[in-house]
Amino acid sequence: SLLISIAIVGIYILFRNLLKKPWMSILFFFLSTSIYIYLYFYGIDPNGYGTTAWIAIRGYTLQLTDFTKILAVFFYSSLLSSRLKDSHILIYSTTFFFVNLVGSIFIHELGSFFILYFLHLALLFIFMKRSKTKRIYLITVFSLTLFALATVFFLYRYLRPIAESGQLNSFTSILYPIAKKVYMRFSITANIESDPLGAGYQLMQGRKILWISGLFGNTINFSALPVPESDMAFVALINGFGFSFAFLALLFFLRIMLRGSEVSRKLTQYAFSDAIVAYGFTILLFAQALLVIFGSCNILPLAGLPIPFLSRGGTYQAIVFTFSGILLFLSTISHKVERKNIQHTIAEETNE
Repeated sequence: SLLISIAIVGIYILFRNLLKKPWMSILFFFLSTSIYIYLYFYGIDPNGYGTTAWIAIRGYTLQLTDFTKILAVFFYSSLLSSRLKDSHILIYSTTFFFVNLVGSIFIHELGSFFILYFLHLALLFIFMKRSKTKRIYLITVFSLTLFALATVFFLYRYLRPIAESGQLNSFTSILYPIAKKVYMRFSITANIESDPLGAGYQLMQGRKILWISGLFGNTINFSALPVPESDMAFVALINGFGFSFAFLALLFFLRIMLRGSEVSRKLTQYAFSDAIVAYGFTILLFAQALLVIFGSCNILPLAGLPIPFLSRGGTYQAIVFTFSGILLFLSTISHKVERKNIQHTIAEETNE
């Protein structure tokens, strides 16, 4: 994981100036699309959950959808730093967003798409100029999101009896598993007691740990927590070390968000494409951490994603190391820019 991340960070440092070229967004669009097409035909499901987001290489598995997050940040960096009109930026970014949605549906990997959804909205909101077109677009996306959730609930209720009778056709056989998965996520979150030995089991076990852990951890040796190394890593942290460490972890994630945002702000006037990359990777770390933490604590539907720095996962750790390495590099660049500005200001005042 460390070697992969070092390689990606090195490639970024060497070719970061190319992100200013408009054709680079086309390249990243093509690479992301190619990943989804490849996974649809050749992806594997090592966990048995129906998600074909992995490939196998000599006994090792790689989750390629994690690399689409890096490509997405580079795509938005190239697109938003170009001199295209706002309307064209919205059209191209929406097309990219739609490709990620369709690709995620076909390989049954909506967890990663949730993160890309927040990335899409955050980057457009922050880095596009304030305009009526942008406001209308963001409101429309939010409204369509609510409509999509309502549609999924309706589809599940409508298709469930058809599925139970074995009469799904080729089209509805694709829609039904997605509708069922989303419906079950929300349903279990709203009422985990409805299936305490099935879909709600790990959330029920997590609730028990949240009840008994206290400030310094569980003292009665309760260890019946499913997937403590992945989905429930934050609850496992509470189980072992208590809410004191949990609050510390939240503060660290908040610190990453604040520092990453500050680095992005400093770079905005001098290296706009780097500023977008810095904010994009910051959002990917912070948003995924919050989504998984809130999900494992049964505040939001559990997305089945790993937590940065806490969860096990070779591919995702490589991505987290990549985010961290590029953020550290851009932080160094922002400090150099700041020092040059201070020296330039002092020189001007001295001349005056």
